[in-house]
Amino acid sequence: GGALRKREGAMESELYARARELQLLNEELRQAHARERQVAITLQEAMLHSPDLAGHRDIAVRYLPAIGSLNVCGDWYDVVDLPAGRFAVAVGDVVGHGLAAAAVMGMLRSALSAASRAVDGPAKALEVLGVYARSVEGALATTAVKAMVDTGRRQIAYSSAGHPPPVLLHSDGTHDLLDQATDPPLGARPMHTPRP
Repeated sequence: GGALRKREGAMESELYARARELQLLNEELRQAHARERQVAITLQEAMLHSPDLAGHRDIAVRYLPAIGSLNVCGDWYDVVDLPAGRFAVAVGDVVGHGLAAAAVMGMLRSALSAASRAVDGPAKALEVLGVYARSVEGALATTAVKAMVDTGRRQIAYSSAGHPPPVLLHSDGTHDLLDQATDPPLGARPMHTPRP
């Protein structure tokens, strides 16, 4: 009987030790996941930084990232100041979620921001982005919309690459969908065909 009790005690001690090891391992995994999530969120916030946005007190942004383990995705927005008191706004969405989609988003957002400063008008900027997207793995089928706002002339020029149309809200509460210049997503159209 004593040997049996001794063996049961040894098994109980072994089970307790294994349970304690699992508990410690789970805690380490939780901490690693929290660090990875924080890195991912910091990365996405850095990629979404829009320096020109600070100068527009009348522009509000509400960004709700995807719900998931890393809480990052391929959605983006941007505001770019242009000469003659104009500015451009953009919204886009890379297919997929996670760090891979966020990385592609960062490349496309930067490319569109640069194109907006270098070429005239949203359609040409999206044409440049479409050419660039063909060389970026994971970028095809991305949707984006770009609008240029000229407050002096009270005009908006826009172009969409497969993205849902922006909504223009008038001061009297009525609204218009900006859906007259739509085209397929990036990479889903013939090269060097002008966008509307």
